[in-house]
Amino acid sequence: MTAYYWFIICETIRHFRKNNGTLLASALTYQGLLSFIPFLLLIFLLLGKYIMSSDVVFLNFKKTISLFLPYSQDIIIKEARKLYIAEDHWSIASIAVCVWFTFPLVNGLKTLFSSVFKEKINRSFLRELASDVLSTFILMFLLVFLVLGEVIYIEIIKPIIKDINAYFDLIDVTGNFVLTLSGLILFYYLFIPVKVKLKHIVAGASLTAIAWIALRPSFAFLMHINPQMGFVFGSLKAIFVVFFWVYMYFYVLILGVELTASCSQIRLIAVESLLSLRTSKPGAKALARFTLSLRDGLPIYDKGVQADSFYYVVSGLVSLIEDGQPQVQKMSGDTFGVQEMLCNSTRAKTAVAKSDDVIIFPVHSNEFKALEKINPLIPLMIIKNHLIPVEKNKKSNPL
Repeated sequence: MTAYYWFIICETIRHFRKNNGTLLASALTYQGLLSFIPFLLLIFLLLGKYIMSSDVVFLNFKKTISLFLPYSQDIIIKEARKLYIAEDHWSIASIAVCVWFTFPLVNGLKTLFSSVFKEKINRSFLRELASDVLSTFILMFLLVFLVLGEVIYIEIIKPIIKDINAYFDLIDVTGNFVLTLSGLILFYYLFIPVKVKLKHIVAGASLTAIAWIALRPSFAFLMHINPQMGFVFGSLKAIFVVFFWVYMYFYVLILGVELTASCSQIRLIAVESLLSLRTSKPGAKALARFTLSLRDGLPIYDKGVQADSFYYVVSGLVSLIEDGQPQVQKMSGDTFGVQEMLCNSTRAKTAVAKSDDVIIFPVHSNEFKALEKINPLIPLMIIKNHLIPVEKNKKSNPL
């Protein structure tokens, strides 16, 4: 079990590097800072009356903004309030420009999820525009969700639990975690372009939520032990600190998305790691959930049955038998049954385990097709090594 989870962690880190996670985080930092002010203005224009009507709501809205832009929330809120007061001077064109300025962040997030989950969605210009507008309002909804959740927690739940002195701090931290986790689960669910199980979304969202909660005290501690951080930037130190903070937020967000993708596609990733030319292969313990263990003499498949998969030998010996005579022996690292699956034909031979330590990994035809998204070189290599020689043999030996 430990080997399985370690395999997921290693693959998450590997795919983070493969997908240029640091570059994505940098791009999202720029896109986020470019879009945040227009995004905030839209919220004030649509919900300003409700935000300004209650001190509790306003303070929690300010607190939520500080999570994303610390040390700058006062200035941002002050300027947003001024623009809200002058809302009578806002035209439809001004609002449209604000919405348009949120598109860099929206498109950056959509690019993140599509690149991590290897799912490209081709839409017409108008459908893409409608999708961007909808995504903008989804992000606004998520921010409002966090603010309302914080209000409910402070006004209703906190007065109830404050009498439990012994566990108040623990419950307080847990409450913040649950609220952040709920918002992230909803965010992941709305932006992931493929169908993913809830438990996999929770895994990635939990990593991001824990990292976000730990990030604030860690950052404060860093500033305490190194107050001269960003000193080289002079008067631009505050801008450097904000950029660094937002970059770290997106960095751990991408790690959470990668973990969700690894958990949901771990079987396919295991297939890719076995069939690729990588020198380090996952061990039998890491693959125990997906493999079949057989003893000497046990059949794997019989001649004449329809082929819908092929097999990778993790360990042991496998014999391919035709007319009662062993024809070929397969050992660790070999594959068998590939030609029949590629040709969608019946099995030409019977496969039998020839040792007591046989462990095989079945690769189904739909998984083979899905490999093209993760590593398109693998299907091409397998077709070249197994199918093309068969076709050449047919041409050289016509009936």
